[in-house]
Amino acid sequence: MEQVFDDATDPAVMLARVAGSRRCRDLGLDADVVAANFTARPPTYCWLFRVLLETYAADAGKDFVAEKSPLHLLHVPTLAQWYPRARFLLLVRDGRDCVLSMLKVPWAHNSVLRHSAEWRRRMGKARRLYDSHRQTIHIVRYEELLLAPERELRNAMAFLGLAFERIQLSPSTASSAVPGWEKAWKSKAYDVPDASRVAAWKREADPATLLAMESVMRDELAAWGYEVIDRRLDPAKALAGSIFASDSFKKIQKAFRRLRAATW
Repeated sequence: MEQVFDDATDPAVMLARVAGSRRCRDLGLDADVVAANFTARPPTYCWLFRVLLETYAADAGKDFVAEKSPLHLLHVPTLAQWYPRARFLLLVRDGRDCVLSMLKVPWAHNSVLRHSAEWRRRMGKARRLYDSHRQTIHIVRYEELLLAPERELRNAMAFLGLAFERIQLSPSTASSAVPGWEKAWKSKAYDVPDASRVAAWKREADPATLLAMESVMRDELAAWGYEVIDRRLDPAKALAGSIFASDSFKKIQKAFRRLRAATW
């Protein structure tokens, strides 16, 4: 959604943003088909996003389509307003495991404090969204999904009003959901759920990293029911985390990215 959304109202400009978006190109859609489907609808981003998903579903021969962009967490109220029948699955994972995972991906920075602050910020927003959208949001615990995949999938499908199919448990089922350029670090998505990844931070986080993560995420971890091991607090790291998690910091980041894009 963020890849194409701006203030434009000219269909040609809106479609050009789609054509220029790497994420949209990952869908493998025929640009002429998308354009034909969109120009027959009102020139709004509500309809543009819907056309992209419906065209993708039609190409795949599916009746329903799901979109998994994590950043859509930041737009749930808008999406719920655009699509009143939409349902959202909120996947929750221990922030310490999330940070350790993000430190391994090639496209992310290596700041433990910034990753911890981002998890804290997003999960705080997730809690507030769940409180205000309980009828449309279903929480899936990453840890429970690994330990009891069939139960969790059945519960999720029941919430969506769809039938559970045992093929959903088969890692050998063909899927194009992961683009080729992402497969190097998302290859485990095709494996059998690995329960050893639950609370992997207990084995993989060194004491200094653990202290930094918990100094920033402690309250939010507790709010989601995760245990906090290190009872110490590093005031400097806690302060830095609060700054990184603030809306002001995110606005500065966004302004810097726009300036860099315009300059370069």
